[in-house]
Amino acid sequence: MHGQGSLNGGGRLLLIRAVAGNIEIRKLDAASLEQLKERQKAAWNLRDQVREQVEQAGRARDRMHAERERERRELERTRQEMNRVRDEQRERLRRERDAAPPREHDQD
Repeated sequence: MHGQGSLNGGGRLLLIRAVAGNIEIRKLDAASLEQLKERQKAAWNLRDQVREQVEQAGRARDRMHAERERERRELERTRQEMNRVRDEQRERLRRERDAAPPREHDQD
């Protein structure tokens, strides 16, 4: 089927094809135009809400990663401190052992 006409007083040629279903072109009355504007406004508001939720989730993820990294650094500092204390204790025990007079063995 083929149709031809002017829209809003004419202008450039508009080609429309349908893969499935029908194409309807209607002139919007004031009420329909207002409904369309409201639907578009609702769609934009929803898009903004979703975008904000995605941004909030990203900020939460970033905070979680920063907290995990802070905890990892704290754990590494604790490990290093424990190793330092262990090494000091080992060295102290070694010095005490080396400084102690040799023990005499009991002979029967």
